[in-house]
Amino acid sequence: SDLFRAIEGRELQAVAFSANQEEYFQKNPKGFLLYWLLAYERRELRESTILLDLEEKNAWQILRKLDGLQLLKVLPGDRLSLPQPRGIKWTGNSSFIIELYKRWCSALIDDSLERLASRSADRDHYFAIRYFKMSENTWREFLLELANLELKYANKATAEMRLDATKLGHVRWVTAVDNRSWIT
Repeated sequence: SDLFRAIEGRELQAVAFSANQEEYFQKNPKGFLLYWLLAYERRELRESTILLDLEEKNAWQILRKLDGLQLLKVLPGDRLSLPQPRGIKWTGNSSFIIELYKRWCSALIDDSLERLASRSADRDHYFAIRYFKMSENTWREFLLELANLELKYANKATAEMRLDATKLGHVRWVTAVDNRSWIT
């Protein structure tokens, strides 16, 4: 089953939005946010509409459009069928995705620096900025270990989300490394 393959450490599935889906999201940011809250964060529809300040009528219009874009299914009786949580790796590099990455990465860094500046003893937060010099071998090993760490926790979290996402906490994670200097 998918659950057991995810638990066993199956590779992350490469996914990207279609051109039509991205075009809709660019023109309708709340459409993307509603989709994200429901499909990825596994929030209830009511909570999502409150967070987005959406009237129920408008939310259902968006949901029907998302159905037409094959992102979820609206069932009879105003019920929803959401895609199963799965371990994914976004492969899109469109302007929509790049702008999303910029906003979300900036928000995470800003929040992290605020916590760092306030010197709060927050055990639910981790921030590190590093510089090393290393051999090509160590660099390749480092990249492999990062990919393995991501795979391990993406699969573990996906398995937990499939069981009961309502009891889980949110985790934002950005990894960015390169083999360049901070200065040049």
